[in-house]
Amino acid sequence: MSSLDAARASANRLYCPIVFKLAARLEQLTWADFILDPIDMAAALRNAQTALGGNLLVNWFDTWSECETLGAPIVRDPAGNLIAIAPPPSGVSDPLTILKSELLPKLKDLAIRLNSDRRSGTLVAGFVTGMSTLARRIGGPQAANLAIQWAIELIRAYGEIGLDSFIIAEEEPGIGAFYSDFAKELQPIFNLSRYYSRPLIVLNRRPAEDDQLKLAAAGFICDNTPARMLIIAGGSRLGTIRLIPEELLDSPSQQSNEMLNSMLAGIDDGRQIFITSWETPVDIEPERLAELGRRLRSAG
Repeated sequence: MSSLDAARASANRLYCPIVFKLAARLEQLTWADFILDPIDMAAALRNAQTALGGNLLVNWFDTWSECETLGAPIVRDPAGNLIAIAPPPSGVSDPLTILKSELLPKLKDLAIRLNSDRRSGTLVAGFVTGMSTLARRIGGPQAANLAIQWAIELIRAYGEIGLDSFIIAEEEPGIGAFYSDFAKELQPIFNLSRYYSRPLIVLNRRPAEDDQLKLAAAGFICDNTPARMLIIAGGSRLGTIRLIPEELLDSPSQQSNEMLNSMLAGIDDGRQIFITSWETPVDIEPERLAELGRRLRSAG
C-alpha cells in the first residue's frame, strides 16, 4: 500500500470504542461523582476520547438507569458495576412521566453538550436501553409498551438535537421472542430512524437462537459474532458499520493481527466505522485501546 493509499484508508476508518464508565476511571472519579454533574461528565468523556484516539462519543451507557429512576434498590461498586439488583417497586404510577421528568433531561443535556463541542471526525451517538431489556426488568402488563414509548421519546430527542446515530443496548436475551410481532410493534422506532436519516444500531449482548431470523425479517441487517449481534436499521449515511471482535481488545498477538487483517481484507475505499460490541471494560488498559485504534487505521 502506498503512503497516499495508507493515509486515505486511515482517514476513512473511524475507530469507535464505546467508552463510558472507563471515562470515569481515567479521571479518577467514582460512579457517584461521575454522574453528578453533566459538565464534568462531558469533559471526562471528551478527555477519554482524546486519550484513546477514538472517533465516538456516547452520551450514556447503562441499562439499569431507568430501573434506578423508578425506585429500584440497586447497589453499585465505586466504578458503577452492579453488586446487587432488584426490580422497581410494583404499582409505580405513570412510570413514563417519571422517566421523562427525571432521566430524560440528564440524557438530553449530555447529548447537547457532546454534540455542540466536538472535534473534527467525531461521531456522537445517543444511548437507549433496549426495549426488551427494560420491559423484562420492569415487568407488568404494560411494560412492553412503556419500553417502546420510552425509546421513542429518546430517539426523537436525539434526532432533534442532531446526533449521528442511535445505539440501542439489549442486555437481556430473546428480543425477537419478547415481541411477538417485532416488525409491527417497533415500526414507530424504525420510522423515526428513517425520518432523521440516522442509523439505528442494536447491540444484542445475549442473542437467542431465533433472534437473527426474526430481526432480519423485520428489516435489520445482522452481523453475528460468537457472543454479540450488531443490527442496523434505517440505513446509514455515515458509512459501513462493522463490529470489532472482542478478541481484538486483548493484547496484540499473531492471532489478533491475523484476525484484524482478515477483517480489513476486501474492504473498499468508502468510510468504515468500527464499533465495539458493548461498552469497553472499565478495567481495560487504556493504552491497549489506543494501540488497537492505531493498528486498525494502519493495517491492510
